[in-house]
Amino acid sequence: MAGDSAGGNLCLTTALKIRDDYPHIGLPAGQILFSPWVMCPKPLKDNFDDYITNFGGRTFVEAYTQNSAKVQTSHFASPIRSPTLAGMPRMLIFIGGVETLRPSIEGFVEKATAEGVELEVHTKDGMAHDYALIEDISGPKVLKEANEIIGKFMAQILKDNFTSTD
Repeated sequence: MAGDSAGGNLCLTTALKIRDDYPHIGLPAGQILFSPWVMCPKPLKDNFDDYITNFGGRTFVEAYTQNSAKVQTSHFASPIRSPTLAGMPRMLIFIGGVETLRPSIEGFVEKATAEGVELEVHTKDGMAHDYALIEDISGPKVLKEANEIIGKFMAQILKDNFTSTD
């Protein structure tokens, strides 16, 4: 399962819902998260090196949550607020070094690590939100590097979960 920004939020909250309410379905073998949105409605600190702004972030949060305080404080909208992240699938997380969401993503990483979630985290200095997906932001060399990291992560997921022992 993979997603960027709000899509990363949807990946995380879907996995939380499966883990908590539908364990018979089984969790994804892994998640690839590009600059995931992990907390609302926390105000963002504008960073002129990133294209995500406090105004834009607030607008997206309001649209997604319909300004409902109940929704905004739910861990199904803000995965960092989950009572526990234990039992979540293995994650590959990309964080832009100058991205506006970096502090909240790093808080999520810290919590997930403390609760035993297997993580591989890549923070790229000088890069903005979703750098690992957008060549105009990162350039071809950095994009190629991100794709190689993703390929290795996926190969390991396949090896660990889908390799026959016959």
